[in-house]
Amino acid sequence: MPKIKKFIDRTCSATGNSKLDIAVEMIAEENVQEKYIAPVVAELLSLGLKMDWEEIKDTVGRISDGYSQTKGYVTSLNLFRLGFDPDHDNPNTVYISVDYQCLETKWAPVLEDIWRYLVRRTAKNGRLDWALIMPHDAARIGENRPPEIQDWLDKYGGNPDADQNALPKQGTNEALLRQPPDTGLKEVLQESYVFKKGAISGVSAGKYSKTPADVAVHEDLHIAKGLQTPLSTELGYVHQGTVNQGHASLFARNGDSGSIVWDEEGRALGLVFTGQKVTGAKKHKLVYVTPLDEVFDDIKKFSGGRTTHIRIAE
Repeated sequence: MPKIKKFIDRTCSATGNSKLDIAVEMIAEENVQEKYIAPVVAELLSLGLKMDWEEIKDTVGRISDGYSQTKGYVTSLNLFRLGFDPDHDNPNTVYISVDYQCLETKWAPVLEDIWRYLVRRTAKNGRLDWALIMPHDAARIGENRPPEIQDWLDKYGGNPDADQNALPKQGTNEALLRQPPDTGLKEVLQESYVFKKGAISGVSAGKYSKTPADVAVHEDLHIAKGLQTPLSTELGYVHQGTVNQGHASLFARNGDSGSIVWDEEGRALGLVFTGQKVTGAKKHKLVYVTPLDEVFDDIKKFSGGRTTHIRIAE
């Protein structure tokens, strides 16, 4: 910006307009792009969002009224799809409007409280990303059964350089996934192998790291725009150390979110939810996993005591 301003000033001076002071303002593209609104998909309302929205609306309203800078200034609290896609494939948005007399410079603490309410966290500030869904029919599609051993051999077994520990233990492929250990990811040993099958990358093995990481999730950055960077503390992540035909095999790719991760004993551990590139590590990528035991605990809490026991379906 300073360089642009200096260029304009020099140009004005060179053309005999040195007394002309031109202000330069940089505007983010999304502030001038056309936005599109649409109602929330009816199916989501029937699956419980209508009831949840009443609680969200009341809570956001109480937070707004709890601050002098926004109390009495809120003009609407609404829920609809909002974004830049003209075909309305846009995210559900909690839309809050306020009177023009409400000073924008004083919104930060209010928005931060609202953000913390809307973005679910574990007791240790871990990111929670789960959803309860209703099957379209009573028929069960598939089983909680790991892929057959041939799938792993096709990827890792034919390469003499491949780490044979990247193959699941014999017998775990024929059995259903086991229940998570009581202590979840905390029980998994450092650098032990974990496994998953994703919608995009298929079967893959990676090594587990117990080192906690503070992570800024892209979606959170969007929600908390203008606020302090919202870091979540992830208790565990997996990195790729297996070798496949001389190349590192990525544990997960875009589109694999939600994939179940299990250990060498066939116990379900967590859900893939995001990844991160590491500068200079072109063939490796960190993948963060939400511990399944924390997802189960949050579902119980979210149910208000109606759900007391959750297990992997058998």
